[in-house]
Amino acid sequence: MKNKSTLQKKLTRTLAVALANEAAHLRKLRLSANLSGIGGGLAAGLALMAALQNFGFSVVLLVVFGAIGGFLIGLSLAYSSFAKQWPILRPFINEQAVQEADRNENL
Repeated sequence: MKNKSTLQKKLTRTLAVALANEAAHLRKLRLSANLSGIGGGLAAGLALMAALQNFGFSVVLLVVFGAIGGFLIGLSLAYSSFAKQWPILRPFINEQAVQEADRNENL
């Protein structure tokens, strides 16, 4: 497990980059949400259709595809939630404090 300072550096850097170019960051989040949602839906749907049609796939393979699909759908929900919450949270973030913390972490 990574130590606390490494995680703090990564989060500070990610927030500083997001604040520097908000439009690009939100576009990347929405694209990630859409792609993971489509991929997850396809994986879960194919697993379900294969299970119902009895194509002869092993149960383990169907469970793996279903689990991957569920994980990707959950990831899609997390990304889209963050993108929707950003305009509400943005006014409460002190941009100077984040930039200063990022500079101090990079020293």
